[in-house]
Amino acid sequence: MSLLLVLLLLMLAASLASADHCASSVGSKLDVSVHGRKNASGHWMITVDTRRFTSTENQWELAVNVHQERRSCDSSEIEQLVSVTTVHRPVHGYRLFEGFNCYKTYREGKSWSDAREQCKRDGGDLMVLESERERSEVFPTMFESVIWYPWMGVYKPEGEDRWVTVKGEPAPSSWWWPGEPDNIAGRKCAVAHRRGLLWNTDCAVLWSFICEIPL
Repeated sequence: MSLLLVLLLLMLAASLASADHCASSVGSKLDVSVHGRKNASGHWMITVDTRRFTSTENQWELAVNVHQERRSCDSSEIEQLVSVTTVHRPVHGYRLFEGFNCYKTYREGKSWSDAREQCKRDGGDLMVLESERERSEVFPTMFESVIWYPWMGVYKPEGEDRWVTVKGEPAPSSWWWPGEPDNIAGRKCAVAHRRGLLWNTDCAVLWSFICEIPL
């Protein structure tokens, strides 16, 4: 399916690029990605994501960069696709959950900071459960292969009296197990219970962890 889409895009680009329209044109670049949002310059950034895999080991990411030209011809404007660039890369060991992100469970024990460094080397960060759907549809599957409770991307910054995610956002009180966080001295990092609720513990303890690569 992914290869077919690539071929169709390339064929479309070739056919449009070969058409000889009027001489005057204004070039613009449209980067296509999965999240449709505008950047600071006002251009739309969208990622076309066509992933198909037979196991968690065979996952491929496809990014499509499209260059367009707008041509004025006899008082009419023509949008012309002049080139398509595709890039794909494997994300080893990660599992894609449709509508969410890519995730991987590491069974070996690491401190919170070492676990986070591993996730960053993979191109992501420690998992953050941002919705009840993610808690109920993604986390139980990833939890099946951990040993004890996994590190999550929630911590208490040094010198501060608040809990935040690795994205710098506040961690809502509804994310915690009843009675947590207990804020005992030294317990500044969070692990997740099997129900996806958080406990605070010592950041130096060696736990399993779950990494997340955003789409």
